[in-house]
Amino acid sequence: MEAMHLCCKIDPVNHGVPRSNQDFIFFPSMLTNGSGLEQLQWRLKPPPGISDDDYTFLCMGRRLECKDKNLTFLTPGLFPRIQVLFNNAFQSEEDKPGVMLCKDFISICFPNKEIIVVFCQSKSYHVIDVLVRALSQQDVPTTLAYIEKHIINNLITMCAQPIGIQGVKLIESVIRPDCLRYPSRAQDREDQYVELTYLKEQLTQRLLRGESKSYEWKWARQTPYPLQNDFIDLLGFENYKGVLMTCKAWLEREAENQLLYFNNDELNSSKERQN
Repeated sequence: MEAMHLCCKIDPVNHGVPRSNQDFIFFPSMLTNGSGLEQLQWRLKPPPGISDDDYTFLCMGRRLECKDKNLTFLTPGLFPRIQVLFNNAFQSEEDKPGVMLCKDFISICFPNKEIIVVFCQSKSYHVIDVLVRALSQQDVPTTLAYIEKHIINNLITMCAQPIGIQGVKLIESVIRPDCLRYPSRAQDREDQYVELTYLKEQLTQRLLRGESKSYEWKWARQTPYPLQNDFIDLLGFENYKGVLMTCKAWLEREAENQLLYFNNDELNSSKERQN
């Protein structure tokens, strides 16, 4: 059953059980406490002497969902396997974070950041949200790179395996960071995201048009949160750099083509004058 990601060994202390010398075999599918639709409860707290209201956390989020929502969706039976995957992965690290499992919910808490992976389902959507809260001294590019490598990539890899949902294409979206700074529920994030691919396309178009002062994404819905975010903070350094390199390559090719065109035109004009 462990090989099929149906159960895992857990640290009982993270689940309110006194530590003992016995191994605890845990079946996440039997969890009944909590729900992915409940209000977020972060375990990571600000430095001593500072309240949550007076401290600015670094927040970011990603969403995974099926590309073809009409024919495919993420099933509730998949998430317990994901809980086993992350519990095993992080409990094997030398510097073990605190991993807490609840129904449709995983919290992975380090001293400087907390990662919540939550399964959200309703009549209109079935998604997996990856939500991050970090202390302010953590920088966005490094934190996003960690999330992409250790969380997003592992989720996509597992879903592609026989124990996952083989053949289903997942799309990644960026969740509005500011809606994670305050207590929120899944329905509060329902329309507060944009596809990662679309963000890249929008940045590419602005770069090629030479709009040097418009490298901010403007959210459609008016909320109490800031209306705009920098593209680099939403995409992360690697994605942002990738868009820049793609635009640079395209512009260089276009410049070479234009130079070749004008050189040929000048050569033809010279021949005509000689004749």
